[in-house]
Amino acid sequence: MMRKNPKIEIDNSDDVFWTDFITVSHVPNQIAIDFRQTTPRFNPVSGQEQTLVIKHRVVLMSPELAKSFLNTLKANIERYEKKFGKIKTEQTKKSKKATRKDDLSYVG
Repeated sequence: MMRKNPKIEIDNSDDVFWTDFITVSHVPNQIAIDFRQTTPRFNPVSGQEQTLVIKHRVVLMSPELAKSFLNTLKANIERYEKKFGKIKTEQTKKSKKATRKDDLSYVG
C-alpha cells in the first residue's frame, strides 16, 4: 500500500509580533520563552494619563529543541554580523565605556 503525502497549508493570518523584552524560564522537561511587547497608549479625548499596554507571546519547547534553536540563532547572528557589522548591546556599550581612559572617574 502506497502512502500519500499529506496536504500542507501554511497559516499566515497572525500579525508579526514585535518584542522589546524577553524572559526565559524552565522546568525539567520544557523551556519557556516569554516575548513581551510594551506599547504606550494615550487617550487625548478622555484626558487620561498615558497607559502602557503589555502583550505576551509565550513559546514552550523541549530542552533539546531549545538547544537546537540556540545553535541556529547563534549561527544566524554570526552571519548577520559578517554582513552588517557587530551588533551593539548594552553590555558591549558599557564594557567599552568602562575601558576608555577619559571615562574613568576613580581617584585614589
